[in-house]
Amino acid sequence: SARNDNRLEYVQILRGGSDDDNWRAPLEIQGKVHMKNCLIDGSLGNGLTTEYSGAFYSFENNTIKNCASYAWKTENDASLYSGIGDGNVFENNGKNMIWVNNSSVTLTDHVTLKKMPIPYYFPNGYSVNDAYRYTIEPGTVMLFGSNTRFDISSETTLKAEGTTTEPIVIRGLEDEAGYWNGIMWYSIKAASVMDYCQVSGRGYSESYDEACNLFLYDNA
Repeated sequence: SARNDNRLEYVQILRGGSDDDNWRAPLEIQGKVHMKNCLIDGSLGNGLTTEYSGAFYSFENNTIKNCASYAWKTENDASLYSGIGDGNVFENNGKNMIWVNNSSVTLTDHVTLKKMPIPYYFPNGYSVNDAYRYTIEPGTVMLFGSNTRFDISSETTLKAEGTTTEPIVIRGLEDEAGYWNGIMWYSIKAASVMDYCQVSGRGYSESYDEACNLFLYDNA
């Protein structure tokens, strides 16, 4: 269901999940819902999954803890752009991060990657495409899988503006040189900006000329 009056408030979902499937979690969202002041505790697998067009109208003051695998696993990007609010707590999970399966997104509007108290993890890399603005909030941490990269298309405007106290961090899952392939920058949009961003990890392979922290391609 994706009705705007769907609500989960002050709900405790305890000791569910399963370890027999990568997507198993005690709460799996395939529609859309307001979720506030809820607790997910003690899952045998992931804490929360969002699949297909699953997303949140609002997501505030929720706690996901003591889950054996990922705190949150998402198959899509919709759950990252809208509805994410403040006060969410993620603690004592086996992999305390948001696992993003989708490796490529074609923008249909201006979107914002919301700052969360835990990192986003892109195991298959990430490519942002089409002529809209993609904003990354200050304090956001983006982690990338081995031998993957972050692609910014020629028509996309990237606004990655951190602050001195809340820099944007973009690096490999393992914080070591050569773990991932860095940022491939195709964008030619004059409004694009990176400010107070920490990009690290060098290139995955010395034999790959474009494998570096930030590679400006062609007319970028």
